Amino acid sequence: MMPVEMVQNKELHSYLKRLENYKAEIKESSNNIQFKIKKESGRHVPIHGFNSDGEIPFASNACEFVSEPTGIAGIYARTSIAKGEVVIAENPHYFQFSAPFMNCAVCAVYRDHLYTCSNCRYVSYCSLACMRSDWNEHKFECYGYKIGLIQMLEATILFRCFLQAAQYLLPAIVNFTQKNGPIRDATAAWNFIVQHSLSDQTKKTIIREYLSKQPNGKFLTNTKCRQLMTTSLRLAVFVHNDINIKETWFGQLELTKDDSIRLIAALFMRLRKYGIDKVFDKP
Repeated sequence: MMPVEMVQNKELHSYLKRLENYKAEIKESSNNIQFKIKKESGRHVPIHGFNSDGEIPFASNACEFVSEPTGIAGIYARTSIAKGEVVIAENPHYFQFSAPFMNCAVCAVYRDHLYTCSNCRYVSYCSLACMRSDWNEHKFECYGYKIGLIQMLEATILFRCFLQAAQYLLPAIVNFTQKNGPIRDATAAWNFIVQHSLSDQTKKTIIREYLSKQPNGKFLTNTKCRQLMTTSLRLAVFVHNDINIKETWFGQLELTKDDSIRLIAALFMRLRKYGIDKVFDKP
């Protein structure tokens, strides 16, 4: 008959062994994106380099974009391209993982130990260099994470895209107000934003595309519409009340409180309805 201590030690050893096996299986599973380790090899470049004059950003110079008026629309190879070659390569601006605190918010590298923002304690980084490089954008959203608003509304990418949209619009708003005086009406401000996005040919970005196109709400359910409006209004109120964000991006507009909130909410709705939902939401 075996002593009790030996039986217990054997069971403990068996348990620890199974636990290690489970950890290994989780890390190897392709369904757990948070454990995927990204190579730190810098920017990826497609075959023959980037086609800077093309209609599709980040596409390879080995490809040619053909629009419909000149033939059958599509992307065609200019030369032989071997199987497995990269024909489009874009480093995404933002990452959103199924579990936080496991990947760097800047470069997406997985680390067992990450730095977190000392203020909000939510956004994580693989290094102090990544933390410092992200501060110019994170400082505008930090308080939103600290109070839990962005997490509660699941607006991580939406808020970052809003900041990018505000950054894109700021030079145009400043230029307009210097020539014509401040905009004091929300409708006039919105019309200016849309018209500028439609006419601007200097920057062909996804954000400009989202702002310039009227989204199709034909298949938007009542529930989804209410959720869209609630999220946009809550974020708009937060932005309006944050002096740092409001003065930095919308200080040139002399709008009343209600008009300011309506304009900012319209920006969130346009980004979410046309762009963010189309890319990230499940049907």
